[in-house]
Amino acid sequence: MDNFYNAPLLSRILKVKHKTDSMGALRLIREFVPEGLREKAKKNMKAGEVAFSTTKDLSVEVWMDKNVVAMISTFHQVKIGGIEKYGYYRYKPQVVLDYNLSMDGLNHKDQMLQAYPMEKVRKIIWYKKLFRRLVNVSIHNSFVLFNHNRTQVIGNREFRLQLVKELLQVCGPRAIPRPIEPVAPAAPSQMHLPVKNERSQRCKMCHAAKVRRTTVWRCSTCAVNLCIEGCYIEYHK
Repeated sequence: MDNFYNAPLLSRILKVKHKTDSMGALRLIREFVPEGLREKAKKNMKAGEVAFSTTKDLSVEVWMDKNVVAMISTFHQVKIGGIEKYGYYRYKPQVVLDYNLSMDGLNHKDQMLQAYPMEKVRKIIWYKKLFRRLVNVSIHNSFVLFNHNRTQVIGNREFRLQLVKELLQVCGPRAIPRPIEPVAPAAPSQMHLPVKNERSQRCKMCHAAKVRRTTVWRCSTCAVNLCIEGCYIEYHK
């Protein structure tokens, strides 16, 4: 666990009541940390020096690296281990080696998430930032599972682009229908309504066809006399 959460009381409760072992970094200001270790850490410890306090089910170790490193564990014995790095063999408490080994995956995850800072947006309310963080971590977990046991793995960027394309196919924006523009009704003067004359007059269409025929109807717009049947419709085509 991270030192933000770790405390001797919490570790003991997990061990005794829930049968769960734990280890992690520890802040020496926590309650129930042995006073002797606090005093030891305040003094000028030499590089590589280790101070510890143990009980039946709990051990607290203070190790001097470049700075003071405090660790707590419910399943480690006080033991020194070694690791080779850059051609040098370095000695560290075994609990530190195991903790670093378990944290490698977490640190690698944080490095990959930093390339896609979905939640790092200014002036965004806290619960939206939390939601974006959870979505980002979920995408990373999906990426890890997708490449698990695959002979040909794909990169993080390629995976995210493919994910976006597939999500757009399922949940993409639908085409918005264009609103139908209402057609303005024609003015009465443009409707070519037939009106009745006081007396019959020659039909213009019949006169053009050299047919003598009279009618009492004329077009109110065109002011042309037309037979109401046939000629009226034919004239206005």
